[in-house]
Amino acid sequence: MLQYRIRNEDERHERVTTEDTLEPVRSSPDGADATLMKRTFGHG
Repeated sequence: MLQYRIRNEDERHERVTTEDTLEPVRSSPDGADATLMKRTFGHG
């Protein structure tokens, strides 16, 4: 199974996840759907 390394330039560590835990995210120009960080990590 594929694994993905997720990195944020503001953090010193990386997260690793498998392909089966990823979900598609819609992006909108106005940021209305910008809740991925909050849904994934509980903050944002």
